Amino acid sequence: GRQQKRLRAKQFHVLSALEVDRHRKKLLEYKKSGKDAAGALMEAMMQQDSATGLDRQLDNPWRGAEAYHFFILAQRQLYNSAFDAAIVTAMRLVEYDDILDELEVYSLIAMAAYYAKNWGACSKAFIRLEALEPRPSEDDDGAGGPLDADSPSALEGKDRGDRDKDKGASTDVTGAQVDQMMQALSTNLSKSTTSSGKTRGISKKAEEEMRVMRAKFEDLAMKIFIRNPPNYNQPANAVCPGPGCKRPILEWASQCPHCATTLYPCVVTGQTITGESYSCQVCHHKAQVHEISNFRNCPLCHSPVGPIR
Repeated sequence: GRQQKRLRAKQFHVLSALEVDRHRKKLLEYKKSGKDAAGALMEAMMQQDSATGLDRQLDNPWRGAEAYHFFILAQRQLYNSAFDAAIVTAMRLVEYDDILDELEVYSLIAMAAYYAKNWGACSKAFIRLEALEPRPSEDDDGAGGPLDADSPSALEGKDRGDRDKDKGASTDVTGAQVDQMMQALSTNLSKSTTSSGKTRGISKKAEEEMRVMRAKFEDLAMKIFIRNPPNYNQPANAVCPGPGCKRPILEWASQCPHCATTLYPCVVTGQTITGESYSCQVCHHKAQVHEISNFRNCPLCHSPVGPIR
C-alpha cells in the first residue's frame, strides 16, 4: 500500500544519507600529517562540489528521511487519537513540501487540526488545498485518479448536482457527517508524483480532477467553519529553552522568533525539545531523554541507541 511505499522511501533516504556521511568522512581522511595534506583535502572537497553542485539536497542529506519520518509519525498519532501531538508533528511537514506531495501534507494537517479543534490551522490548510494547481503525473491514462468524482470513496459520495441541491442544507450538517467526510478525506490523497527532469503537460483529465477536488474542499470547508469559526490568533503553548529567553513559542516552531535559538524536534514524538535531550551518534538527530529511554534503536535511522547521559 501507499504507507508501505512511504516507509520504503524513508529507508532509501536513510541509506543515501548514510552513504553521503560516509563519503564525507572519507574525504576527511585526507587530513594526514605532511605538507600536502591541506592541499589534498581542499582538492578533494572541490572535486566533490564540482560533482554534486547541481544537487542541493546533498547539503542536508537527512531532510528526505526527516520528511517521511514525521509524515508517518503524524499519521500514526492521528490514528491513535493523539490529536494534539498529531497537529504539532503535521505542522512540521510544511518545511518539507518540496519533498512531500503538497496535497498529502495539507490534507493531513487539515485532518489533524480538525480533530484537535485547532480551527485556525485547519482553515489555513483548507485555503492551501483550495489553491492547489494540477501537477503533471508520470502517466495520465491510469484508472482511479486522486479524487475520482464517480468513486464511492469520494469526499461526500455525491455528484456535483447532488451537492448543489444540498447547499441550502449545508449549515445543518451534523458533527458525525463532518467526521465521516474527514475520514473519507484520508482515502483521497493524491499519488505522490516523482520528477523526471522533463516538462510534462497538464492533461485535461488532471485539470478536471483538480477542479472537482477543489469544489469538494470548498464544500467541506463551508460545512466545518460555519459551525466552527476559525481563530487565527494561535496561542503559543511552548516555552523557548534558550538561555535567558523563556518566552512563549509555537509548539512546531523551528526557531525562536525572540532570541533566534534553533529549536529541535524530538524524533520520538515530533514535539519541540525543551528539556534534556539525547543525540543519535549516527544521524545526530535529537530526542527527549525520557522518550528515547524506551527505545533500543533510533526511530529515524534505526541505529542502536548509545549511552544516555
